[in-house]
Amino acid sequence: MNDETKISNFSSEQKAELYSLGLSSALASDGEEYRTHLLLDLLGAKLPIAPEQLSILPAFLHAISRDLRSTAGETLGQLLQDRDTELSTIQQIRDYTKSIGKQAKAKHHYDVSLVLYYAAIAHALIHHGKKITKFSYQDLEHSFAQLCREEWIPPLLHHLYGLAQNTCQQKMKSQKDNS
Repeated sequence: MNDETKISNFSSEQKAELYSLGLSSALASDGEEYRTHLLLDLLGAKLPIAPEQLSILPAFLHAISRDLRSTAGETLGQLLQDRDTELSTIQQIRDYTKSIGKQAKAKHHYDVSLVLYYAAIAHALIHHGKKITKFSYQDLEHSFAQLCREEWIPPLLHHLYGLAQNTCQQKMKSQKDNS
């Protein structure tokens, strides 16, 4: 059994721990493949329960809540693909991935969090017509264009970024026409 096969049998948390310690030999040597694995793992994860949701639980459920690390339901990838995902859930994804980015100890982890952060922003623009960031449409358009060029990002996100890039261009044109 080679190193890559052994590593693929680990849980997402175990992989993240190995990578953060620099112990993976096969996947860490290829930065794009490593980021892709991290991204796919995170897309397959469920959104953690928000601390404010835990605080409303009765005291006797707090012990159980430690075991319930995520909300029941769809994965981050499914939520980002579903046009009917509520805006508040998309904002939770944005906040969650932003916090992951702030805590990232390695560039690969930061890159992956940034990809999903922008995916949440793109989803809100496309499916809700809302800009959930302070970035300008011009800055967003530029970022989405850059993300579309990244080969390690899966096509489903490229499609989302492409649609968001078009939305930003339309918004900029509309703003220019109204000036």
